[in-house]
Amino acid sequence: VRIEYAITNRTRRPLLNLYLDPAAHPRGISLPEGVTTVPWLAPHETVRTHGYVQAERRGEFFLPQPMAASPFPFGVFRFSCRGDLTKPLVIYPQYTPLTSLKLPVGSRDQAGQMLIHTDSGQNLEFYGCREYRYGDNPRHIHNPSWARLGLPIIKEFREEYMSRVAIILDTYPKPIPGLLKVIRRFNPQFEASLSLAASVTEFLCRHDHILDFFALGKPPLRGGGGRGQGFLNTILALLARLKESEGEWPGVPNEMIMDLQSINAAVFVMLRWDDDRKEVVDVLRSAGIRTRVLYVSERIDNMPSDPDFTWIKPSQVAAGMVREV
Repeated sequence: VRIEYAITNRTRRPLLNLYLDPAAHPRGISLPEGVTTVPWLAPHETVRTHGYVQAERRGEFFLPQPMAASPFPFGVFRFSCRGDLTKPLVIYPQYTPLTSLKLPVGSRDQAGQMLIHTDSGQNLEFYGCREYRYGDNPRHIHNPSWARLGLPIIKEFREEYMSRVAIILDTYPKPIPGLLKVIRRFNPQFEASLSLAASVTEFLCRHDHILDFFALGKPPLRGGGGRGQGFLNTILALLARLKESEGEWPGVPNEMIMDLQSINAAVFVMLRWDDDRKEVVDVLRSAGIRTRVLYVSERIDNMPSDPDFTWIKPSQVAAGMVREV
């Protein structure tokens, strides 16, 4: 991440050997090019320069307050001046854009769809042509078809709808042994599931779906419904701050099941496959919600023979190999 600096010397004497942000940075943040320096700053001069910070992984980082410091002249004491507080640095999870996503279509399409055009004066979607009937708007007559067939033909239009899709994220990965957890400092299965959820969200936002986002944890989180680039940034920021859950899986709360009643389809990013999770999928499907399950795990046992069930390895997600699901 590029950091822009603007340093002004408000004194009547020159400043030498300025170091910018020499304080310790939070864990997971490094300076790939070292501390930025300004060798000379004349009286009342303003200098603009830049530096770089690099994040080891996704997350929310609180950088130290901006500071310019100089050990001049003896290098024993450091004289410093601080700037204003900055906003937290939010690093989104790394993800690979999908080229295709097989989204199941349920029997409740119209119930969960929303009108694209709600304001007067906007164009409707062209649907087809038919014979002219009394009361039709003459402005919609299709003249080429009238000339070809010898009778007036009218163009038909209909309202455009967008489907509503839910992304459900399991936050209970398989636990890592204690020593290995200290060495890795993060769970690769959980990180891969966040990257995959980000890829799915980006694909659905790119194709103008209305999205609802649910993260199953304690407490469960919800972000929705929205669409477009603004909503994508909101979900990416939520994924950046999300932490893995421990303990018994709580399942899907009843109020969340009620919220899911108005959607067309659901994409369930799952970290384990057991009877409790299978029951949730069955409940969603019994409510008429076609559910696509993306199971993220290096190993899988008793994989169901279901066309809407896909097994994805975390190593494949981390390598950017998952482009179609």
